[in-house]
Amino acid sequence: MKADRHRQDIYSGQDYEEKSTNQASSRTTTQHQREIRRQQIISIVIFVSIVGVIVGLTYLIMMWQESFQDDGDTVRNDVGTKYLSPAGTDLNDEIDWVRDYPTTYADPTWDGVGERPFSAQWIKKAAYNIHWAETATRMGINDKEALKSAAKYYEQALEIFPDIEDVKPPLANIYLQLERYEEAIVLFENIPEKERTHNLLNNLGIALTTAGKYEQAETCLMQALEMQPDYAAAMKNLATLYKEQNVPTKAIDAYESYLTVHKEDAGTRYAYGLYMIQTKDWKRAVEQFRILTEELPGEAINYKLLAEAEKQLGNTAAALAALERFNQLTESSNK
Repeated sequence: MKADRHRQDIYSGQDYEEKSTNQASSRTTTQHQREIRRQQIISIVIFVSIVGVIVGLTYLIMMWQESFQDDGDTVRNDVGTKYLSPAGTDLNDEIDWVRDYPTTYADPTWDGVGERPFSAQWIKKAAYNIHWAETATRMGINDKEALKSAAKYYEQALEIFPDIEDVKPPLANIYLQLERYEEAIVLFENIPEKERTHNLLNNLGIALTTAGKYEQAETCLMQALEMQPDYAAAMKNLATLYKEQNVPTKAIDAYESYLTVHKEDAGTRYAYGLYMIQTKDWKRAVEQFRILTEELPGEAINYKLLAEAEKQLGNTAAALAALERFNQLTESSNK
């Protein structure tokens, strides 16, 4: 009996240990599950917080943008959205630029007497004209009607604000393209020094040359070259100026300087060679037309002029060869 009781005590101890082990394992599992749930709750809270921040920022941005829109009752800053649209597609009418303001903000009327009111309304009137002037200028590269329209818009902008900057130079260039030389000259001469670029001085030189005001033209072109010594357009126009003045020595220097840099300009080389024929400088004429016949072997007129120059220098064989080539090209073009 004692032995049996002893055995029973041993077995009962094992049951106790097993139960203790099972209970410990159960507690560990429960703690692990609680930790997982805690991490899940933390993740959900963080996610919800981030979404809330994003929604809040989006709302604030929308409210900020709405604050820049014109509600019709108050004057707001609408510069970036409607008045100065990059495409300009919604700015067809002046009303899109110039709104009716409350009388306490700006007087919308002006009868033309006294000083023009300096208000947002008149600034936008000027901007409206400048916008369409620039648009018409881009369209008017080969369209005189568009250029006339651009000139009108620029003129209206200057009427609103005569001292506005960066309007006279493009308007003067348009006058030049429209061959309104006297108007271009007057406008150029009234452009402030700080707005006079080498391009502007070059264009004024062209207008003055065309008008026969050679001394003023030379001054402008020389100033352009002082500002930019390698300015090819000014060199070329200076050569044209001296040719118009019939000053061969200066014209030759200007042509040579230009053609040294721009050897490929066949049109200017032709003008130079033709001028040398006119001044009976046969040697330089031969030099230029030999180059032209090599670069443009299909141009008949160059051979005819080369033949004339070669003949004047006594180069009979060369003159006959050039004349023969001229006849061949002429016959071929007539077939």
